[in-house]
Amino acid sequence: MPARRILHEAMQFVLLEELSLHLSAYFDLTADVDLVHELGRSDVPMALLNNRVLDLLCKPIEERDVFLRAFPDQGGRPPGEIYMLQCADGSSFSRFDMVLPVGSSINIRPEGQIEVKTKRLSLNLRGSWHGTNAVVPPLFIEKYMGRSWKDITALGVRIEIWGQVNAFSLITNFGWQYYGWLDSFRAELQERFDFETFLRTINWRTIETLILTRRHDKKLESGASRRGTPGSSNSAQSKEAEPKPTGSAQRPPQ
Repeated sequence: MPARRILHEAMQFVLLEELSLHLSAYFDLTADVDLVHELGRSDVPMALLNNRVLDLLCKPIEERDVFLRAFPDQGGRPPGEIYMLQCADGSSFSRFDMVLPVGSSINIRPEGQIEVKTKRLSLNLRGSWHGTNAVVPPLFIEKYMGRSWKDITALGVRIEIWGQVNAFSLITNFGWQYYGWLDSFRAELQERFDFETFLRTINWRTIETLILTRRHDKKLESGASRRGTPGSSNSAQSKEAEPKPTGSAQRPPQ
C-alpha cells in the first residue's frame, strides 16, 4: 500500500535524524569530535536517497521550486550554511548531515531496516506499522497537543533496535568507552517513542489529575452561582408564605 510505504519511509527518516543528533551530541560532550565524521547528501548510498521523505525534505533548495520563488536571487538568501528553512505554506528544508563514528558505513537493507556498521559492532534500526491503532487519552490530545481528539488518528507503530558485536573486537578492552552511545541511544529511543514511558517522563498522570480536579471545581462553582447564595431563596419563600391579617379590628365590649 502506498500509504504504508510512505509511513515506513517517514519512520526511517526520523530514526536517521535521531541517530545523527544523538551521536553528534554524545561526542560533543566527550570532546572527542575527531572520532566522528559527517556524511553529506552526496556521501550516502542511493538506497537512502530512494527514501522519498528524506529526498523531499533534504533536497537542495536550488532544486525546490518553492524556495526558488522565495529566494530568486542568490544574494537574498540568509548568509552562511543553511540547515533548516520553513515557509508559511508549510514547506520545509532540512540539511542532511549524518554523523557517524569514523570508519562506519550506513545502508538500508532489503528488509527495510537501517544498518550501521562500525569497526566493532553493527546496529540495526527498523520502524514498522502493522495496521493497528494506538489508544491516546483525549485529554492528552486536547491539553498537551492543543488539538481536538476528533481530528487525530493515532497509529500504533513499532520501533526495533538490535545489534551484533564483532567477535574479534572482544580480544581487547581498549576503546570500548567510545561505544557508550549505543546504550544511551537505546534509552533515548524508549523515552521518545514509547508512549507510556513518555507519559511518565512528563508526569502526565499528575497533570491529568490536576486538570480533572480543576474542571470538577469549575462545575461546582458554576452550579453554586446558578443556585445563588445559600439560604437566600429559602428566606424569600418564607416571607412570601407568611399569612397576612384579614378583616377589620373590633372594639372590646364596654
